[in-house]
Amino acid sequence: MVSFEAESSTAPLELLARVEFMCVVLHGAILGVLRRKRVRGFSARVVLTGDIVATVRRLRPPAEEDSRMFTTERLGGTVMGKILPSTADGSSFTIILSDAVWLEDNAEATAHGASIIAHELGHCVVESCRRASGYTPSMTDLTMGESVAREIAGDALEEYRVGQIENAVLGAVGTSGKGDDAVPLALHHLYGDDYVHALDEILTGVVYPGWPDRVQTYRDWKISMEDMWEGLARSAWEASVLIAHAAAVALSADEPDPITEGEFADAPAVSLYLGEPWECIRDIADSVSVLCTPAASAKMEERVYTEGVDAVLAMFGELGLRFTLLPGGRHHLAVTAPARLRDDHS
Repeated sequence: MVSFEAESSTAPLELLARVEFMCVVLHGAILGVLRRKRVRGFSARVVLTGDIVATVRRLRPPAEEDSRMFTTERLGGTVMGKILPSTADGSSFTIILSDAVWLEDNAEATAHGASIIAHELGHCVVESCRRASGYTPSMTDLTMGESVAREIAGDALEEYRVGQIENAVLGAVGTSGKGDDAVPLALHHLYGDDYVHALDEILTGVVYPGWPDRVQTYRDWKISMEDMWEGLARSAWEASVLIAHAAAVALSADEPDPITEGEFADAPAVSLYLGEPWECIRDIADSVSVLCTPAASAKMEERVYTEGVDAVLAMFGELGLRFTLLPGGRHHLAVTAPARLRDDHS
């Protein structure tokens, strides 16, 4: 079942009706696939809002809060949707959607809006499966590096899987082209090279030389350790999520993964830092069907929280960071010179 409401939205009534209809259709398509896979379905409350940040902060349960305030700005894009679990067993979700993409009344806006809805429904599928499996990774006795590495590896895995679910749903309900040239709608029809262009900008500036420069700035006593680590951790998470999105779009077009096989494989940001963690995470995801049983999903996540986390920690090691948990729960971070290209003497 899907319920729909609008909050602080300036979208005209006829567009609100279109969004509601699209939510019902896409939710039905998801449930149909889940039934064939014998995976449990879920209900959804959809809130279309003109202020996604305010709505998320108002509706987010206290148990779901972390130390960061929700924002929509990310490396390479802007968040247009967010899911909030409504029940402990994952049988119901609140999906919060920005109305920004729906303010234009044309086919392109409708297709992008459908893609955002399908993406958030994909997160519901993964989270419902996770809660049905009962798997919860232990969060005790972790270094601060391990905590961040778990978030990076787990979220990159999920975004890659969700992108594939989104692509399957789009292909089930829409087409690209006309007449005999029509083909199932896919992510690459909507996003083209957008993620590749974003990656190019981020990998060749933000990551390298930005990441090692940030570590060196701390070593030169110009910023605090907290500023260095918090900024680096956030940037690494956002870059990893962006890579997962880009990989899902490339997969939808049967094109090489842009990080491990495509045009960025030899980029310093990839060869020094991001390549091995992403290849590890992607290989784990590709080892299991994207719509798998809760038990299979749990095994996959268990692998990513061990192998994937180790790969992310090795990446931080290349940046000169070593983490230790001291007696009494105190954290220690040792910082040495970050790895750079041999001819880079920054």
